Amino acid sequence: MAKDIHFGAIEKKILLFTTLCLWLAAYGVFGQVNESLPPWTYGAEFDLNSRYVWRSLALSEGAVWQPSVWVGISGWTFSVWSNFVLHKEPNYHQFNEFDYRISYKKEFGHLTVEPAFLIYSYPNKDRIENPATAELELLASYDLGPLTLVTTHAFDVWDNRGGAISVKSESRSSASRSPASPSSPPPG
Repeated sequence: MAKDIHFGAIEKKILLFTTLCLWLAAYGVFGQVNESLPPWTYGAEFDLNSRYVWRSLALSEGAVWQPSVWVGISGWTFSVWSNFVLHKEPNYHQFNEFDYRISYKKEFGHLTVEPAFLIYSYPNKDRIENPATAELELLASYDLGPLTLVTTHAFDVWDNRGGAISVKSESRSSASRSPASPSSPPPG
């Protein structure tokens, strides 16, 4: 039996803030005003995973469903990623995490730079042990033809001060990453 998701005041403010940011980006407030706006991009993913793994740490005992959605325009992308527990463990048949991400992607020849702001919230969890938090993230990639070098720098700026850096290479076939999939969803 599934339980209702309870959103607190923080989650409601986050949703309002990100909606406003998307609206402003769409009408050129953050960038150059353009009479003919480029088309919107959008999508959704519905991942089933045997476990929730984040930065090499297993954060679930069993299977999870991780749906995500995104919308973007003019280099700006807003996404929502979530985690739904399918295995009999705490938060069974509940969403226990929602991650909100707004980013701006800019290409300079072979170099792509994507700064982002991420907010992580944990409905249906104890708010003292699992408070909402946020990260600033900088993703940079350099296209070398069949290989792309990628580095991600993430720094928590809200509740869990600290940072993480990852460096990896991707082959051409795996280099595309959906905007909705955060490079590093946080633990909850």
